[in-house]
Amino acid sequence: MAYRRTGKLGAVLDNLVYLKRVSPAILVFLEPADRTQEYFFNPLYPRFLLEEVLPRVEAKYPVSRDAATRGLWGASLGGVASLWTALQHSDTFSRVVTQSAAIQGRPGTTYARGEAEWLLEQFKSLETRLPLRISLDCGQLEWLLGTNRRFAGMLFDKGYTHQYLEHRSGHNWVTWRDGMAAHLEWMLG
Repeated sequence: MAYRRTGKLGAVLDNLVYLKRVSPAILVFLEPADRTQEYFFNPLYPRFLLEEVLPRVEAKYPVSRDAATRGLWGASLGGVASLWTALQHSDTFSRVVTQSAAIQGRPGTTYARGEAEWLLEQFKSLETRLPLRISLDCGQLEWLLGTNRRFAGMLFDKGYTHQYLEHRSGHNWVTWRDGMAAHLEWMLG
């Protein structure tokens, strides 16, 4: 919900649609009760999206069931949850936006700065590239810059369709708001 309240992502989308820079889209915002518990490699989160959220959205709105039209978007730990879900379910979600993704740590641990980059290694070890389109950004004044640069480098090396942006700011809504229009244009334009 922070993307709706603080980031005003819906308004950014509406403005881009009005300017004919992107196609209309339906955005679904979720409010976590405990970000660390829900987003950090919790197997219940992707299941929740697939078994509860998507059926409700499909019942209420005329949405496509084509993975090429569906995406995930998250900041920090939400970026990790988005990438991890897409890694497991690229047949359902093919577009991913991460902002300052906390691509550190591994399942079975609590989030800690400087932990192993397990998620990066999972993508790197795949023999076949997944059908994903990924847009990621990071602030140049945050501890996650190196990890995000390495992840973007791995995407380049593996031939993924992606864009990587850096902003002269930190791990905050200034950084994330600055990237929203570019991400929407990349994903929907």
